[in-house]
Amino acid sequence: MNGWDAIGMAATIYLHWTATAYDWIRPGHYHSIITGDGLVHRLHSYSVDLPAHTWQRNSNAVALSCSCMGGTPDPWTQPPTSSQLESLCAETASIARSWGWSAADINITTVMTHAEAASNRDGRSMHDNYGPVIWGGSG
Repeated sequence: MNGWDAIGMAATIYLHWTATAYDWIRPGHYHSIITGDGLVHRLHSYSVDLPAHTWQRNSNAVALSCSCMGGTPDPWTQPPTSSQLESLCAETASIARSWGWSAADINITTVMTHAEAASNRDGRSMHDNYGPVIWGGSG
């Protein structure tokens, strides 16, 4: 993947949380998972399409996720750590640079959270809004 698909549409980087404990690492849904200590676990090549990280947006896309938000009954008892957020930003920037992106290439259609995609904030692939209620969604 070089940051663009065959018809010239920019690749996308999706930012997630796993809704698990800080130490959760499993291959499958995310290209990389960042544990609570900020360590980036690269599980899949960024050039491989994964089947199920963001509804209708899994092709030509990279999924990065922080292991967090798994508190029970309140997910916010395990929020993203500062180390996770710093690593998430650094990994996103590293991918963007490797694709030759400039600052002007970073926008809502190229880097977004899963919640933003779920709420159709990018206008890319319209579907029922399953994003946050504050954005008109059902989630």
